[in-house]
Parts: sequence; structure tokens; C-alpha cells
Amino acid sequence: MFNDYVIQFNYNTQSYLPSLTQPFRNACLYATNRLTELILHQTEGEFTCLLSSKSYHRLRYDANHAPTFYFYFEILEQLIMRYPFINYAITAFFVWTATAFGVNPSIIQKYSTELRHDQHEIWYVTTRHLPQYDDLEKAVDQIGYYKMEGQRWNKKEASEFHSAEDLDTMIVVHGSPATVSLVSEVCLDVYQHLQVIIPENKKRLRFVIWSWPADRQVTGLVKEFRDQARRSQPQGYYLGRVIDQCRKKNDTVVVGYSMGARVASCALHILAGGKSEFAPTIKPLSKNPVTYLMVAGAINRDWLEPGQHFGKALQSTNRFLNVYNSTDPLLKRYPKLYPKGKSRPEAVGYLGLYSHANLDTFGIPIEEINVSAAAGKSHDIRYITRDAETLKKVWARAMEHVFKD
Repeated sequence: MFNDYVIQFNYNTQSYLPSLTQPFRNACLYATNRLTELILHQTEGEFTCLLSSKSYHRLRYDANHAPTFYFYFEILEQLIMRYPFINYAITAFFVWTATAFGVNPSIIQKYSTELRHDQHEIWYVTTRHLPQYDDLEKAVDQIGYYKMEGQRWNKKEASEFHSAEDLDTMIVVHGSPATVSLVSEVCLDVYQHLQVIIPENKKRLRFVIWSWPADRQVTGLVKEFRDQARRSQPQGYYLGRVIDQCRKKNDTVVVGYSMGARVASCALHILAGGKSEFAPTIKPLSKNPVTYLMVAGAINRDWLEPGQHFGKALQSTNRFLNVYNSTDPLLKRYPKLYPKGKSRPEAVGYLGLYSHANLDTFGIPIEEINVSAAAGKSHDIRYITRDAETLKKVWARAMEHVFKD
């Protein structure tokens, strides 16, 4: 009699259980690179085999709605040894389930808000189900697009999103760690806060929630911070491809919040021809500049300067505003990203830009706002956006030229 085991399959995993046969290993690895969130609670970065008394072939969702598939893997192993063609069926099953379940963020159906005008649009664009490090170019066509219609989010084709013309667009790239629930709640709050400064006669506007795989995947604050810092930058490739198509026909504002500033900065950097060890290059379709608004940015203070990590990012912009908080309790710990004994840089979202003079060569308006009085000792973007006076400053320095008809 075979023992009853349960095995969790997750993407971004390059290890496997040694007891599995090679065909089944291949099927597992192929599948894990295409599914959704990493939810291993016992061992980081590898398959976990758990004893289960009654675990039959079924599908369930955990608290984060990440799909977990339960198999009698020893039974499958024996079947594969006898009937090798089953390996192909398993692979096909995983690919199908990745498409059917991984992309669909059903949890966002719990979140909606009232549109200020009928012609305002709110979109949820997600890469949470896509590969995080490899095969980014192949996966870009699988980005998920959802549009809020009434109280529901309906799946749309990419062509519908990219067919918009003369529709001023704001893309908000969230920080981390962040579940789908948190991202949906926070970004919809931000949309409502912005209505204080968006003119009443601004009838047409598109607000885009950019949702990337920022769930907590490791334990420990410093480990988690480092993991998010590395994981965020390849996402810049996906974002860059979408920004490039969007800016062809629409004035675009990109908001990079916290670790989302790494995603956004990487996207703008490679759009301008910059190189990144974490992301492929992009051959741009458009050279139209975007407005870049960084809020509580989790990048080094000098990384936007020529020759630095994201040294070409501002070449993709027509103006840049850095919103920082010198009392931010999370970014205060930013130096811990770096090993002890070396020079430990501070975050641009904590102390501001290192040198304005070093950015003069870009020839664009570059400004900063210290929002410590409004935000206090909080890293939550809503502490900033709910303050009307702060928003008025942001509007005047970064958004008015885009959204004022």
C-alpha cells in the first residue's frame, strides 16, 4: 500500500524531491515555473513533502488564494514508470491549470469602488502568475488584464487595454510585501484620495493597479527585504513592455511606491536602452516620455544618476518628483540590505536624492517633497495620499501638466 503524501507545486523552484523519477521531476519543474505564489511554509525555495492522512486529488485555495495541488505522488511515480505517456498529460494539466487559475485573481472581486465619472477606468494588470526570473520574454503575452465594471472585475484581452487613445493614464506600482488583498485595498483607496486634486472636468482618466508577485516568501525582516529587492527588478521588463505601448497614444504617469520604485525604475531604465543583469533589453516602440513619481522609493539615493544602477531611467521621462519621508521606520532599515563592514547606502525614499546637480544632464524638471510632517512614522502610502495639502503639492509639481484638460 502506498503512503499518503501531499506535495505542493510552486513556481520559481529549481529543486525537487530526490525520490521522484526523472520524467516526473521534469513535469514538476515545468509546472512550477508557470504557477502562482510561492507558499512553502516549512522550507524556503524547495518542494515540501508533507504527511497527510486523507489527501485526495483535489484543488484548494489557501488564505492568499494561491493554488495548491494535492497528489499521491508515489502512485503517479509508479504509473509514470509503467506508462511514460502520462508524463505529457501531467505537463499539459499543469499548463492548463496555470492559465485557468493562476491568472485569475478571484480575490479582487471582494474589492471595488465608485468611479468619479462614467468615463474613468480602473484596471488591474497582474504578473503574479508569470515566471519571476526566466523566460520573461516568452511570458509577456500572458500578462493578465482586468477591468472594473460596476462592482466586478472582468477579464479583458491585452488588445483592449492597449487600444486606448488620448486616455491619460496613471500606473501605480505597489511595494512589498503585498498580497492581492492588500494591493487592491490600498490602490483603490489611493484612487479615491486623488479625487481631491483631480479637476471635476477631468472626465476621462485611466487608473492602473500594477500587481506583481510581492507576497512574503521568506521569513525574517532582513531576508525578506533582500528577497524582495532581488525579485522586483526582473518585473521591470514586464512593466516596461506595457508602459512602452501605453505611452504611444496616451499621456502616462508612472508611480513607483516603495519596492515598486525598483520595478518602475528598472522599466524606465531599459526602455531608454539601459542594461540590467536582472531583465532582458527592450526595443521600444515609442520614445514619448512619461512623468515619473517616486513615493518612498526603496532604491539607493544615487541610482538614478548617469552611470549608476538605473542611470538611464530619467531619459524616459519629461519630469521627475521624489516624495520621501525622513521619518519612515521601514526605509530607516534600508542599509541592512547590504553586508556589514561595507559602505551602507541610504534609501532615496528616506533621505532624498543624493545630488540634484548630478541629474542636471537630463534636462527635465526634478523636484522633491519631504512628507514627514504628513506621513509621520509610517511607510503606508495612504498616509501621504490622504493629506490634501501634500496632494496639492504633488499635483502642482508632477501631475497637473498631464491631467489638467
